[in-house]
Amino acid sequence: MDVSVTYEKAEIHQDYFHLNRDFMIHRCSADDRNYDFANNMEIVSLGYIDGYKVKKYILPPSFTRITIEYTAYLSGKTGAWPYVRETISPEFTFIWFETFCYPIFFTDDRKSLIDFLHTAADVHISAAVPDEFIIVSDAKEVGKSDASGVTTYEFIAREYGFNTSYCKIFSSKIVVW
Repeated sequence: MDVSVTYEKAEIHQDYFHLNRDFMIHRCSADDRNYDFANNMEIVSLGYIDGYKVKKYILPPSFTRITIEYTAYLSGKTGAWPYVRETISPEFTFIWFETFCYPIFFTDDRKSLIDFLHTAADVHISAAVPDEFIIVSDAKEVGKSDASGVTTYEFIAREYGFNTSYCKIFSSKIVVW
């Protein structure tokens, strides 16, 4: 799943964020200027989640709006807790906030995470999948478009993160017994 997220500086309380270690950032722009995370990323262990490892990215020193574009690839083994088994099959995947599926701004402690999840900041997320897939989310869907075999869904997430699943669309047939 290809994802683009946008944040306003006023909504961010740290100078870094965490993201799933299987995800690859392709582009970041801070106030419409490209920003390279290549030398500003490290793999860190989140101690209070029994050593769960994520990527930690350092933000640019100053900006008013930041947009991060990345590809979300899940191996099924990167969920923060045992019940988060993202990839059920190639046709069905859960992406919960516990997978650190979008930039999460909190320090490495439980109180900071809870404060982050209760912060009423808007996260603008667009996610693109092949036409034969659909995305279902607890976030408010604000748009949907199709182009060249790809469907892009637009969401605004508020509080408690962005939880979603994507699944392959199968033709349905009703069978009467």
